[in-house]
Amino acid sequence: MMVTCRPEAPEDERFVRDLILDTISAELGASAWPEPMRGHLLAIQCQGRRHSGGQSLIILHHGDAVGWLLLAALPFEIRLIEIMVAGTMQGMGIGSGVIREVLESARAQGLPLRLSVNVTNERAVKLYLRLGFRPVENDEVQLRMEALP
Repeated sequence: MMVTCRPEAPEDERFVRDLILDTISAELGASAWPEPMRGHLLAIQCQGRRHSGGQSLIILHHGDAVGWLLLAALPFEIRLIEIMVAGTMQGMGIGSGVIREVLESARAQGLPLRLSVNVTNERAVKLYLRLGFRPVENDEVQLRMEALP
C-alpha cells in the first residue's frame, strides 16, 4: 500500500475542512440536527480543530489526498492531535500505517507518543490498543493514551 504524508498546502483547505465536517458529523450524529444549528455547531468544531496548533499533514494514498494528520512535537513527547481518514477509505489500513510511522519516529527520538480519543469512539480505541497504546487517564469524554519508546 502506498501511503505517504506531505505538509498541508493552502489549496488543501477545502479538502481538510470537508473531511473534518464529515468526520465530526458522523461522530456526533449531526445529520439529525436541525439547520441552522447543525451548520453553526459543526463550523465551531471545525474551527477549533483547525486551530489546535501543530504540524498539519495531508495523508496520501497512491498520491490522492485521503486524510489529515495533526501532530505536535513537544520537548518531552509527540502529541497526535488529530487523525482523520475519509470514510470511503477507512478499514484499508491507511490510518494504522500512518500511526505506525509516527510511532517509529517518536521511538527514534526516544519520546512517547500521546493522544486523546473520545471514549465513545470504540473503533479508534481498539485500533490504538492494537498498535501498542495504553490508557493512562480518562474522564466521561476523553481517554488519554500513550505509547512509550
